Order: sequence, then C-alpha cells, then structure tokens
Amino acid sequence: MAVPVEVRLAINDLLMKYVWASDTGDIAAFVDTFLPDGMIGRTSGERYEGHAGIRRFAEQSIAPPGNRGRMHFFQTISVEPEQDFYRVFSFWQVVQVTAAAGGRLRSTGTTSDLCVRTEGGFRFKQRIIGRWNDETAPWKYAGSGES
Repeated sequence: MAVPVEVRLAINDLLMKYVWASDTGDIAAFVDTFLPDGMIGRTSGERYEGHAGIRRFAEQSIAPPGNRGRMHFFQTISVEPEQDFYRVFSFWQVVQVTAAAGGRLRSTGTTSDLCVRTEGGFRFKQRIIGRWNDETAPWKYAGSGES
C-alpha cells in the first residue's frame, strides 16, 4: 500500500523536531516527540520507557557537556504502514563542529521507528537507534576474506 505524501512529510517534520531538540539540548521538546507511553532504545538492548525514561535518556545522551555543536543529518529510506502505525527506517550521521577544533564526523547509524498520528501531529511510539561501523554494519561480501 502506498503511503500518502502528506504522511511522509508529516513524519519528516517529526524527525526534524527530534533532531532539532537533540542538537539544541531542548530536553522538553525532545520528550514531546514521543507518546506518553513511548519508548526509545538502542540495538544494544537498552530501553527507556515513558516520558520519564525518555527524559532520562535525553539527560544522559544529549545534555552532557561536550555535545554542543552537534548536528544530525538523516535520510528516511522507507515508510511502511504497520497496523495503526508507520514503520520508518532511516540512516543518520552526526557531525560536531567546535570553534577550537573544527569539525569531525562523530557517529553514524540507523533508526527503526514506529510513528503514530495524533491530534497534535505524529509522535514516536518506539525508536530504536543503531550504530553503523565496521563491526555493526551488515556485510555479505566474502571476496576479501572478511565476513
């Protein structure tokens, strides 16, 4: 089933609110991108549930000193209907620029999200963040001896 362009754009707006809140250290706005019973986690198994848990995640991951100057870039790859939600898969990168040291690529990864439409716009029901590097990226090419 095709996903309407309006839905894709509204989900893109949600992703923009999320990364803007993260990159500006706005914890209240970050938490507001989730449903009250939402969950954020990592592919490593960590889970933070409900607004209190999501606030704890934000305080631990976006608020610490040294994060100022971060900027997320994301690319939504797929949006698929899934029951009453939309499953969204995206790639992301985080760069950080400081006045003293210049810029650097800080991290890359993927997200798998369940998004739901509410009266106030789309919100995350679930967001799972994965890192992408030489140890975590799926790899099938066996010609070089790597597995």
